[in-house]
Amino acid sequence: MLVRVAPEINIKTPKIKARFLRTLIRNIEDALEAASIQHHIDERWSRLMVELDSEEGVAILTRIFGVGSVSPIEHECESQVDVIGDLVLSHYTEAVAGKTFCVRVKRSGAVKGITSHEAERLIGARLAPHALKVNLTKPEFKVEVEMTQHGSYIFTNRLPGPGGLPLGSQGKALCLISGGFDSAVAAWRMMKRGVSLDYVFCNLAGGAYERSVLAVVKGLCERWSHGTRPKVHVLDFSPVVKAIDEHVSPHYSQVVLKRLFYRCCSRVADHAKAHALVTGEAVGQVSSQTLSNLAAIDAVSNKLILRPLISFDKEEILDIARDIGTYLLCEHIQEYCALNNKKPVTATSVAQLDEQESKLPEGLVDEVLDRFNTIRVAELSNKELMTQYLFTEEIDSDTVIIDTRDKMEYRAWHYPGALHLPLATAAVAYKQFDKTKRYVLVCPFGLQTAVLAELMQKSGFEAYSFEKGARGLMKYEKKA
Repeated sequence: MLVRVAPEINIKTPKIKARFLRTLIRNIEDALEAASIQHHIDERWSRLMVELDSEEGVAILTRIFGVGSVSPIEHECESQVDVIGDLVLSHYTEAVAGKTFCVRVKRSGAVKGITSHEAERLIGARLAPHALKVNLTKPEFKVEVEMTQHGSYIFTNRLPGPGGLPLGSQGKALCLISGGFDSAVAAWRMMKRGVSLDYVFCNLAGGAYERSVLAVVKGLCERWSHGTRPKVHVLDFSPVVKAIDEHVSPHYSQVVLKRLFYRCCSRVADHAKAHALVTGEAVGQVSSQTLSNLAAIDAVSNKLILRPLISFDKEEILDIARDIGTYLLCEHIQEYCALNNKKPVTATSVAQLDEQESKLPEGLVDEVLDRFNTIRVAELSNKELMTQYLFTEEIDSDTVIIDTRDKMEYRAWHYPGALHLPLATAAVAYKQFDKTKRYVLVCPFGLQTAVLAELMQKSGFEAYSFEKGARGLMKYEKKA
């Protein structure tokens, strides 16, 4: 693989660039080793030549910050135009037939005696009689050649990388994660800038909510956090919610809650040796995110507050969530930050929030921080975390129910309107289902169909296994 370093790295001073390249190589090695892919990396200053023993490694390389693009090398030869022309002619004659094409050559300074433009013209002339015509702006087929002192590399595909700076090259921050779309996207954008992250989760709603948020963090980190070992710090905020409900004016409850997030998380950041806090807030998205409210909230933190989504609208955030693989993890999660919907204050001040906070019991922040729990993301079990996404206890009027039990059990009893489809058949046939429908799958105990539900979810379906299987569904029908 020819791995191009992100352009921003190449403009650094030689000393800084060398440090960034070391970090990038370390992150690539970490990612490939985690996937048990044998590899060898040869550094060529602005290029990395990466040998892999598995095609799976190609996709991994395109998810490493600091990588500009990746091209699978199709052919190698000497850096002589005649040799390159012969090779291109023998391998791409059929590919250019009836198409517009072009040849692009990048030549290192070590290759003497010919310019890149001359090489393009001479190599392209070999293919031109077999193609429709040359098109230098929007060709249907493009052959690219990198001519170096080590030899020439020929390829026809460029896979974009995320760009940015190598993860870990810009220090460490602590990201407030809620499980929603915004905080995960904010984390990704900070990682793209080279900032390694730990996470802090202020839990307002118990164990199920915690597991769902941890699943989002694990999914994000497994895909993007190569070279780092993130942790999640979990704070039980139920005492805070109770105290705010009892002592704070309802109009201020939301901003006071956010303020206490920042108080506690700043202390956790000290513990985690993080230089800044990262949040997914955007101006005007909710009542607590007006400029005056944000300023009043920020006043209690001794850390720099980074808001990479501050000017983003929701559709932009959702588009990024789809691209980076967190959309499906986040879309089922209900956030619990909204404590009051009765005319929440949209323009407060530091003094007003100080007054509201003064009504809270003393030692509330210390009580929360005395009990926070730290979890290593790498040690989280997928099986435990993903279970809640696979099960449901609700049947909507437009739900398609698929009963996978054997025919005798189905005939003996089935939920009204349920379709019968054996599990093995459903595991093959689901790809033809209508993705606009919601599916609930039924088996004797709910475990077998959980596997099918997971397969369907990964393919973009909204599908669940009914909790406790057919027996649970019988009880549900009686209550309905």
